[in-house]
Amino acid sequence: MVGGFEPAHRDLANLDQDLEVENLAAHATMSKRDVTRRFKELTGLSPARWVLGRRLDDARQLLETSDWSIARIADSCGFGSPVTFRQNFVAAYATTPTSYRNRFTRR
Repeated sequence: MVGGFEPAHRDLANLDQDLEVENLAAHATMSKRDVTRRFKELTGLSPARWVLGRRLDDARQLLETSDWSIARIADSCGFGSPVTFRQNFVAAYATTPTSYRNRFTRR
């Protein structure tokens, strides 16, 4: 991967883990500021926004294709709680996870 992000890239695949910039910087042997700046150059997003987007994408896929509980999806995707998951989901998609899932289960 570009610019020292190879070790950090492996960490980003584990969205259920704590993905603090400090940890990514340590793995990439870069400063926190350099990681943040370089990450934004490469993705157009801050690390936190990027991780949130990936977590929400994974959660949507699980809502569409699994019968997992909302709590299990929240945990699997790295949200601290079902409440945090719901709040972020509603903010991003203007619907609740349960309502979103119902679009796919009533076919």
